[in-house]
Amino acid sequence: MKLEFSIKSWTAWSSSKGATFSHPSSVYASTAEGEANSVNLTLIPAMKRRRMNHQCKMAISTALDSLKQIELEQPNCVFASQHGELGRSTKIIHSMIESGEISPTDFSMSVHNTALGLMSIMSKNQRPGTSIAAGDDTFGYGFLEACLQLQAEPNKPVLYVYFDEPLPEALDKFDSERAESRCIALVLYNERAGAQFDFSMSEPNRLENEVHIGTEGLDLFVKFCSSQQQRLNLNSSNHLWSWNRLK
Repeated sequence: MKLEFSIKSWTAWSSSKGATFSHPSSVYASTAEGEANSVNLTLIPAMKRRRMNHQCKMAISTALDSLKQIELEQPNCVFASQHGELGRSTKIIHSMIESGEISPTDFSMSVHNTALGLMSIMSKNQRPGTSIAAGDDTFGYGFLEACLQLQAEPNKPVLYVYFDEPLPEALDKFDSERAESRCIALVLYNERAGAQFDFSMSEPNRLENEVHIGTEGLDLFVKFCSSQQQRLNLNSSNHLWSWNRLK
């Protein structure tokens, strides 16, 4: 089954490349001004960002930038992260071992849907929100959830945000890449008569190169969005995720 959708705006950020964005009126890539490893915090009020770690700032600033491009408020939201708040969880464990005490802020912010919750509170968005974690297939399953929400509510756009950071040092042996912090936010619309893309999931194709979605796969997806490339396949150990450009 192929799910059709349109991308109205998107913003991507990585610690090595800085911000890459596409305006609604055209599809192109541009590097934002400033240092590549700095997250743009101008869209997050200072009082709101005090409790956010770097990962939340990265995800929320990217999401807000994507919404600002088309002046959209109150979308349905899907946030996807493979590792979530493992950095905070590791910090809590270290604090318990060293002093027997933990920070109330770290404890309250250590759940997987922290970024989604803070985004909803800050923007006063009472629309449905879903938080996804699915191992190496997190990006694909998050995209699938966003497309299914479009099918369920055709007239309601969906903000899809995928983000992750390298695992903390104590767990880095479980990280296949340990490359960089990265995030992408896309605003998806259901336009059956004029869809720009379709998306599907199938059994893994052993003839296709297996691409981990972390850095290489996300770079390939950004390239797909910012060019006229017709097709993108990301082949994990479990699934083949496919995007096709329809026009």
